[in-house]
Amino acid sequence: MTPKVYKNTLYFGSWDHNLYVLGLDGKLKWKFSATDQVNWGVAIDEKAIYFGSRDRNLYAISHEGRLLWKFRTNGAVISYPQLYDGVLYFSSYDQNLYAVNTQGQMLWKFKTNNVIYAIPVVQNNRVYFGACDHNFYALTKDGKLAWKFKTNGFESSQPAYYRGRIFFGAWDCKFRCCDAETGKLIWDFSSSLAFQSDIDFKSQVGDVSFEIITTEAGDEAAEDGKYKRKRGDEDIKDYESDSVKYQVDVGYKSSGKYGQ
Repeated sequence: MTPKVYKNTLYFGSWDHNLYVLGLDGKLKWKFSATDQVNWGVAIDEKAIYFGSRDRNLYAISHEGRLLWKFRTNGAVISYPQLYDGVLYFSSYDQNLYAVNTQGQMLWKFKTNNVIYAIPVVQNNRVYFGACDHNFYALTKDGKLAWKFKTNGFESSQPAYYRGRIFFGAWDCKFRCCDAETGKLIWDFSSSLAFQSDIDFKSQVGDVSFEIITTEAGDEAAEDGKYKRKRGDEDIKDYESDSVKYQVDVGYKSSGKYGQ
């Protein structure tokens, strides 16, 4: 998780479910425990520390470590919130971008067509963010769609705004510059990769099964297998071989531990 320094105090989260608060000397001041992983970063003002967790909540914690409120979504909240004019903008695995005030009350939400874990940027009364539905979005501050730009891959990082232009990358190996007001493409730049950097899941990831196919090892290696893995009620042995091929079958579900 990206750390944050505020008034000589260091804030960061961990996959051990804790938000840690340290002095700049590295000594623990206090910690707050969520019920699942704390990812990415925090937003801070004089009232509270705000952060999301994979337990589907956005938390507001006092500067003494006391829970002020939590806002429940229907999916993991791994993107850290952006605080702008008293409003927290953040995304969820439930495919929505949320606007919540600093009292924990929802102002609006905007639905996309896939998971969102990109960090939004708020600039000039617009909210800019990308989603895993292959779109980059610009919303008005009241949650209405101003424009969207279609890409050929996930958009999962924080965009940059500069002098009326918005800059963002996507998993289609292109970096783009668009007019921040209209969404019109000004230019794009292709990276050196000739293919996408990861499997492009067009739906939610569900069960994954695999089969190990050996090309050199025989039954003797199977009996003397060094490793075991468990898949359901079956034992799977890894074969000692210099050449192993993997066949992967991926299924899809509509929901999982962290929401749809």
